[in-house]
Amino acid sequence: MPKLEQLIAALKDKNVDIRTKAALDLNNFEAAGLQSTQDLAPLIKALSDPVELVRFYAAEGLGNLRSAAKPALEPLRQLLSDEEVYLAAHVALLKIDPPAPASMAALIQALGASSPDTRWYAAYSLGEIGAESGPAVEALFKTLSDTEAEVRLAAAEALDKINPANRVTASSLMQTLADEHENVEARFYAVKTLGDMGLAAQPAVGALTQALSDQDSDVRFFAADALGKIGEGLAPAVEPLIEKLSDPDYKLRQVAAKTLGRIGDRRALPDLEKLAQVEAVDFYTMMTKRAALEAIEKIKSKG
Repeated sequence: MPKLEQLIAALKDKNVDIRTKAALDLNNFEAAGLQSTQDLAPLIKALSDPVELVRFYAAEGLGNLRSAAKPALEPLRQLLSDEEVYLAAHVALLKIDPPAPASMAALIQALGASSPDTRWYAAYSLGEIGAESGPAVEALFKTLSDTEAEVRLAAAEALDKINPANRVTASSLMQTLADEHENVEARFYAVKTLGDMGLAAQPAVGALTQALSDQDSDVRFFAADALGKIGEGLAPAVEPLIEKLSDPDYKLRQVAAKTLGRIGDRRALPDLEKLAQVEAVDFYTMMTKRAALEAIEKIKSKG
């Protein structure tokens, strides 16, 4: 990534793409990198750029600087009348100078917008704001019934970030996995979130077992990984996981072996021993062989 000084200079470039990328890249700098009024000036000026994406990323970048961006409060308030990026301005105001009740109300209202993209952005942003999004909890719980899986998942993640006690139950994530029409991103987030839930995701063992045959390799991988994190009630997953020990995807073979080791079912021993005997001709087969050997040791140690 270019140095901070280069990005600030790029915000003044005549080329739209260069200005847009500079505003986006500035989102990745810590508050310590942009905190003087002189440093903030180009980013504040970008709030009035004729290009929507530049204004959007400038607002997001300022918001990510939290209290260090207080000189930008008034310019951000002026951006609230901008129909294209007003929500990003509200998010920035909430991050920089909470509690900003008017901005919180605007985000809560956006959860019921007609546009799925707007609903998703509102839910996602409330999660990024964190604990200070407490007033939005009730609305986020209602959003768990949204018609769009990505919005439901953004709401679930937001509730967890605001307060882990709000963590969504496995049932809504199972619904996402059961719907074959959902996109890959939604299914991926579902299996990842179920894995993070650990034992609380036990009701989803059947759905995760089915996801081992998902058309997307990442969904299959994280479904196998999630099963290993649940820890109990995994008997129905053992045979499907054993089948994955011979899958063409070495990553899936490896994670299936690790998960079978965590489960500890002796039915997996013959196939694990077969996998452990494969010659380690490269890094991938070496790691798979290692996973199989470790799984065998774990299973045998359980008696």
